[in-house]
Amino acid sequence: MGRKATKKALLHDLWYRPEYFDRHSVPDPKSDCVVWDGPRHRQGYGMVGAWLEDGTKKMTTTHRIAARRKYGRALDSTEYVAHTCGNPACVNRSEEHTSELQSH
Repeated sequence: MGRKATKKALLHDLWYRPEYFDRHSVPDPKSDCVVWDGPRHRQGYGMVGAWLEDGTKKMTTTHRIAARRKYGRALDSTEYVAHTCGNPACVNRSEEHTSELQSH
């Protein structure tokens, strides 16, 4: 049985699958975190496939997708997303949970 294909949506300069992203974003009842339960990087960050506008596929971290959704814009490669919780798998976009974008 194959996996169900989901529609891609343009998120500023990156195509991603919002239905897949939302399905793997699970509230943690023990904290304020919304935890990514899909594939993870060895350092604990959620990982997801996305596509550049030219169709090139790339892997990106889920907290950067969450930040794009929260801030309503693409992220510069010099910006990083810091969570107040310190949980690398967290994709919670709430104001009180995600600190400001910071530059390297």
